[in-house]
Amino acid sequence: MLKSQKKINRNLWSYCFSLALLCLSLSSCTTTKSTPVNKADPYGRIVEQFKAQHPVGLAVSIEQKGKLLWEDYSGYANLELDIPLTAQHRFRIGSLTKQFTAALVLKLMELDKLSLHDDIRQYAKDFHYSGSQITLHHLLTHTAGLDEFITPDILKLRIQEDISLDALITLIQEMPRIGQSGEQMRYSNSGYILLTKAIEVACAMSFSECLQQHLLKPYGLAATTYGGKQLIKNRAAGYTRTKMGIRNADDVNMSWPLGAGGLLSNVRDLQRWNHLLFSGQLLKDSSLRYLTHSHQLNNSQSTQYGFAHFLGQFGNFPIYAHNGSNLGFYSAHLYFPQQQLSLVATVNLDNNGGLGINIDRLLQDLAAQVLHIPKPEYAEVTVSEKELDRVTGSYQLPTGIKRHISIDNGQLMSQLGHGPKYRLIPMSAGRFYFKDSLTWVEFTTNAQGEEVMATYFNLNKTPQLAIKQKPSS
Repeated sequence: MLKSQKKINRNLWSYCFSLALLCLSLSSCTTTKSTPVNKADPYGRIVEQFKAQHPVGLAVSIEQKGKLLWEDYSGYANLELDIPLTAQHRFRIGSLTKQFTAALVLKLMELDKLSLHDDIRQYAKDFHYSGSQITLHHLLTHTAGLDEFITPDILKLRIQEDISLDALITLIQEMPRIGQSGEQMRYSNSGYILLTKAIEVACAMSFSECLQQHLLKPYGLAATTYGGKQLIKNRAAGYTRTKMGIRNADDVNMSWPLGAGGLLSNVRDLQRWNHLLFSGQLLKDSSLRYLTHSHQLNNSQSTQYGFAHFLGQFGNFPIYAHNGSNLGFYSAHLYFPQQQLSLVATVNLDNNGGLGINIDRLLQDLAAQVLHIPKPEYAEVTVSEKELDRVTGSYQLPTGIKRHISIDNGQLMSQLGHGPKYRLIPMSAGRFYFKDSLTWVEFTTNAQGEEVMATYFNLNKTPQLAIKQKPSS
């Protein structure tokens, strides 16, 4: 939550959104609880690498089939009061809230209180829009043609104000649509604010009350709650890291995020949530399918997104993944459906321009360790200018999109289409990797003598191949 623009498409996501996590051979792991991290075990050593010089609280948990396999709580829930982090401390979980909102909509659908095909105007009477119909299904899949309503100005000037749900909807209505329903996927918080309104009308009670009545209380999720101004036991303090060091994060009035990012929880509750959800105890199989299968655009292109879950692969295993951020907090979860394996991490430090703890990459490294997936040595080496020059050029993917490899200020850069440039860091002759990612590339020559860029996303064994194009004469 509170990311002003998360633009997701099938190709760029492989660079921008870090997937991952674990699997099968966890049966030999022992449960660990330590503060500080136990460096004697391989998972503890990985966590310690990410925790270095960050005294804030980091909670990590690994479970399989609902059974705890490994967990660790290190650092502080409150730095100023020297309160060590425990399993009971609650974090703002940002956009992980969207999973609860999506599941609640599906639960209400099962109770015949709403339909995914309902027009949002059935619930938000004053929400007026032009163009194609916006259904609850469009909102759940970020395909309604809505842009992000939380602008930089709102973050800077208004995010600490009280605001009503109807006033939030007015803000969303005032923003022009960026397309028609089903034309593109544009991740934003706007749709889940509108879904909050649909839930409240269908339930005839507040979002928080409806969530408690239908999901949290019946299934024993006692640590998960809407994070308003009420006193909440074991609430962790939130921090941000600047170039001057760690400071208290700016506050967010939780009347803004609501069903898009307004919940607090801890890793044990999040693990229980994953187990209940994916084992079919919360929803019917037909409803669960909406969460775990990719939805399609009008042109039949896959979005690689279920309801509130990104769908991908890690080491050739399918995974469901999402993360969430709020000022002062960051969280992430990944789930391997074949192995019924789940990993969750939360930290009371936001990422503030990359100065926080990269939880997504932490989970990737843990995944590789547990799955025994071999990794290249992600360490920068010096290569000659001739070697860099050799691989520059445009490489065409089977889709027709081109990756442009160029040299900027002596550094090799990769650009997908007209998107942003990312540095390719040399790790050996012909092999490069992206910063804070397990994705790596190798420049080779195929049997036809063509120069090829092979990209291995998330340690998958089968690369994406792009052929170097000959320069125009």
